[in-house]
Amino acid sequence: MARSTAGGFGTGTEGSEPTERRWLKRLGLRCARRRSARTYITGLLIALLLPMLVFSAFAMFRMSERERLADRRDLESTARALSAVMDLKMEKAVAALGALAISHALEAGEIPRFYAKARQVAAAHQGWILLANPDGMGIFTTREPLGRPPRLLKSAAIVRTVVQTHSIQISGVFVGATSTVPQVSAYVPVMRGDQVSYVLLMSFNMRELSQALLDQNLPPDWTVQVMDRGHHVIARNRPMDASEPIAEWSPPEGARDTFIVRDDRGEEAMAALARSKFTGWSLAVMIPRSEIYSPFYRSLAELGVSAGVLLLLGVAVAALIGRSIARPMRGLSVAAAALGRGDPLPSIATPVSELHDVMTALAAAAGQLREQSRERSAAEAAMRRSEQRFRDIAETSGDWIWESDTKHRLTYFSKTSSDVFGRDPRELLGHARWEFDTGNDGEFWAAHRSTLEAHLPFRQLRYSLIGRDGKTVHYCVSGRPVFGETGEFQGYRGTATNETEAVEARAKVERAETLLQDALDSISAGVLIFDADDRLIMANEAWHQIYRTLISRDLDGDSSIGKTFEEGLREGIAAGQYAAAVGCEEEWVAERLRLHRSGTVSLEQQVGDRWLLMIDRPMRNGGVAGLRVDITELKRAQAALQASEERLDRAQRIAGIGSFELDVASGQYTWSKEMFRIRGFPEDAPQPTMSSLVRTIHEEDFPKVHAWLKQLREGGEPSAVEFRIHRPDGEERIINSEGRAIRDDKGAVAKVIGTAQDLTDARRTEQARQELERQLRHSQKLEALGTLAGGIAHDLNNTLVPVVAITKLALKRAGEDAQMKQYLGLIKDAGDRARDLVKRVLAFSRNDRAEKREFSIADVACEALAMLRATLPSTIALVSDIRPVPTFVGDPTQIHQIVVNLVTNAMHAIGGNTGTISVSLTPMIDPARQKPATIRLVVSDTGCGMDEATARRIFEPFFTTKGVGEGTGLGLSVVHGIITGHGGTIRVESRPGHGARFIIDLPTASDERIPFVAKAPAA
Repeated sequence: MARSTAGGFGTGTEGSEPTERRWLKRLGLRCARRRSARTYITGLLIALLLPMLVFSAFAMFRMSERERLADRRDLESTARALSAVMDLKMEKAVAALGALAISHALEAGEIPRFYAKARQVAAAHQGWILLANPDGMGIFTTREPLGRPPRLLKSAAIVRTVVQTHSIQISGVFVGATSTVPQVSAYVPVMRGDQVSYVLLMSFNMRELSQALLDQNLPPDWTVQVMDRGHHVIARNRPMDASEPIAEWSPPEGARDTFIVRDDRGEEAMAALARSKFTGWSLAVMIPRSEIYSPFYRSLAELGVSAGVLLLLGVAVAALIGRSIARPMRGLSVAAAALGRGDPLPSIATPVSELHDVMTALAAAAGQLREQSRERSAAEAAMRRSEQRFRDIAETSGDWIWESDTKHRLTYFSKTSSDVFGRDPRELLGHARWEFDTGNDGEFWAAHRSTLEAHLPFRQLRYSLIGRDGKTVHYCVSGRPVFGETGEFQGYRGTATNETEAVEARAKVERAETLLQDALDSISAGVLIFDADDRLIMANEAWHQIYRTLISRDLDGDSSIGKTFEEGLREGIAAGQYAAAVGCEEEWVAERLRLHRSGTVSLEQQVGDRWLLMIDRPMRNGGVAGLRVDITELKRAQAALQASEERLDRAQRIAGIGSFELDVASGQYTWSKEMFRIRGFPEDAPQPTMSSLVRTIHEEDFPKVHAWLKQLREGGEPSAVEFRIHRPDGEERIINSEGRAIRDDKGAVAKVIGTAQDLTDARRTEQARQELERQLRHSQKLEALGTLAGGIAHDLNNTLVPVVAITKLALKRAGEDAQMKQYLGLIKDAGDRARDLVKRVLAFSRNDRAEKREFSIADVACEALAMLRATLPSTIALVSDIRPVPTFVGDPTQIHQIVVNLVTNAMHAIGGNTGTISVSLTPMIDPARQKPATIRLVVSDTGCGMDEATARRIFEPFFTTKGVGEGTGLGLSVVHGIITGHGGTIRVESRPGHGARFIIDLPTASDERIPFVAKAPAA
């Protein structure tokens, strides 16, 4: 409500001009536009600051130009330095290839050894090496196993250029025949005289070259790329994918040193170009222009911020000064306007007395005006508050207010929106509710009309009507009768609520619950839903069937609904269905509850004679959803499968045959347990792959195993292959393997299955059998020779007896005849030597049996060594290690003869050279009984040694390596006969040029240990 006061400035409008301007016109005052004092002060401050800011901007621009010139020079230096890095990598590769080119293995044609060395060099340079002949045929590459057939290189033209020019060549980017990855190569000729016999090349893929740039730790927004002579990008300062196509890039035509280009992100960049004289490649370094100009922009921004701050400070100072001048004057205008509107006058403090007097007069006038309008304003305000209170309640309430007359016809609605009624509310005015109802029968409205006729209040009457859009609208109405001042009935007044959304929501919930229950009942597995209190609120029919079958056989219906998870567990324990809980019920229940409430659980549990897979998952409302799957048949199948696998494992272990299955596509093996045992791996080791088994195959047998497996993978049917392997513990075994290819539906080989058998023990048994047969034949030969030699020796001995006896008698009767004595002495010496020979033959034939007794071998060995030490030449040293040993039962003379024969044989083996003869006697302890089992006598020398063929025959009678007249060949045969006659064994270890070592093992006299102190041999 607008009001005005005579003589004041009102707030009403006439046209579009403000009231203050109209009053000025009425008074004849000019309304010219004038600026405030603060505006003039601010302009003066800006005029002072502006020249200083312009000069700062000019100085900053000149300084940024000098910085950009320095940046260009740094960019050119960086390009040259990075180009040198790429040259260094290729120079190292060329140097490594040059070192390989003069390798002795390559010169000698030892390709496998040269291949191994080339792999080491290639690994050190993160590349791969290829050896090619002058025609460009690749002999091998370190990326593939040795033995692949030669193939023509795609870079054969460069190889021929190297051959023709005898010079090093650096290629551009290309895709080779042995790799689908783009690569660059360095080519080095291998010279033999004036001819090129081979060409070595080291290749790098673009990712490895890019790594050299990545290692420089350049800023991430810099772009560095290397181009070959054909302008192909071969390296970047960011990782390059092997599948990335080969890009091309060339500098703008006429570009020199530094120039402007667009980088791979499409941004303008300052670029510098450096070209390598060694490789012929170009290297470009690109820095975004934004980075180069960023110092200038940053300085400009700093200048702008500084200027803005100065201007703000100046404006603030100007505002303070202007405000101190203009505030008292403006206060008068504000006070006059407030007086015109009837508002309280503001309190203005001013040091000007005239202004103070004017403000005092205005305050007095304002007081009078307020007193006059206070009474009228109070009445109007009370009415407005009452009306507004009713309006706010009616408009903001979710319900609406209605009224009806004495005939119960609707006369008023607080809301007129059709969204509330479903139709125009004016259609309802003048009509009763039952005239529009479609959802209730006559009895419903008859009862309601009885209430209305009785003038009784009613609450929550629910009915529905059809809206204009054809949809049903649901209402809930409450009302009470209205009576006049004299008590006459005037109608009803009440509230109504649109419940359509709530009714439809309840219907949707009911339909959703029905649909959910039907869906759950269609699932064959048991489904449970627990609320936040862990009570079962929903379950499908499958769970009810499981519950009735396993937990409560005598109960029908939904017997588990409403029970907590813990109550269900304890019911199962009481029914005896949880065998795992017997004897530890509380602990079992606590652990099961912990798993259930932990948030996520999936476990297999036996309930009675059935197995259930139990899965629990938390829900957002704090409840838990569970799934119970009967996996009894699956568990039985697993048990049957496990039993079958155990039977197969037992059968394979008994037969000593393992089985394997190879997936051709992935190269993954699947081994049986016996296969793990045969190959020496633990049974819990991961299944191997083809690549992991390569190093376990003996290097000499790998080619045939590779060819056998290749034939199987190609669908062939090769015969069994026999090869050697190295177990993880280093033991070498012999394996026999058979295989068969399995094809898929398309006819391609998908798998290779086969068996493997360890033949090591069988081979060793066969070797042992052959050795026993050889020893048997040797023994039979010795026995036959011994029998023959014994007969001859007896006859010869009978012949020599009269010769020796008569010679001795003739010597006694020869008198002083010296010549006769000389002749007879020669005859006697020859007879003695013949008799000694007969004794040896008899000893060999074992016909001359000696009497055995218990004695100390150590004593006999010390006596024999003391005697022999004096007979050995000074060039031969005799070293003895005689330790206390148990007593021995045998012939001391024959043992003495063993020592003498072996030492003498060692002396002959050394001959006139300087050497050493070592004799040791030690007890061999049985670990099980901790007592001596045998006595070991070892005689070794540093003589000429012998080969394997000679070592097999040295114990044969009459076999000797000495010249005619130097030996009879019976010494070692006699030693062999003596040792075997005493129940011992003898063996020899020897190699040509490394001496010989005779090892003799003799049985002890008893199980008791009999210590003694051995006699030291005389010096």
